[in-house]
Amino acid sequence: MSRTSKKKKSSKNEQNNSLSPEIIKCLYELAEEGHKLTCEEKYMEAIHVWNKAIELIPEPKQNFFETANFYSGIACNYQMMNLFTEAMNYMNKVLRCWGDEVNQNPFILRDLGEIYYELGDMENSICYLTKAYSIEGDEVFYPDVYGKIDHNKYFEILKKKMNLE
Repeated sequence: MSRTSKKKKSSKNEQNNSLSPEIIKCLYELAEEGHKLTCEEKYMEAIHVWNKAIELIPEPKQNFFETANFYSGIACNYQMMNLFTEAMNYMNKVLRCWGDEVNQNPFILRDLGEIYYELGDMENSICYLTKAYSIEGDEVFYPDVYGKIDHNKYFEILKKKMNLE
């Protein structure tokens, strides 16, 4: 599925909601297919596959960690296509799944900061980039598995704002 922090999300909802082994197997296969399509720069196809995966997750979908991972992957694909409004729409879905726990995932925080930057909201951009950096250090800005987003660009912006140089 999508990027996760070194810290695993644990939720009060996890005790009450578990997925069947059959659904987990299907989700894993769809996640792999989506990753492959993303690597091939077939972003809309990947988004379609991950939306199919989300359909398999029972209601309330926001109670499942997997839902947030797929939403994050979709947002990432939109980000790679420079469709930042769409990316933010999916990041807002991630936030609804994670709630306050989003503050524990530096990759989600980084992505939020990058998207806010591209949407012209510097205040929120710096806020989220700073949170990501405070959790993971400069490693959160290293190239990701897809290598399509220049995370270092945002780290340079953050360094200037924080006088880290």
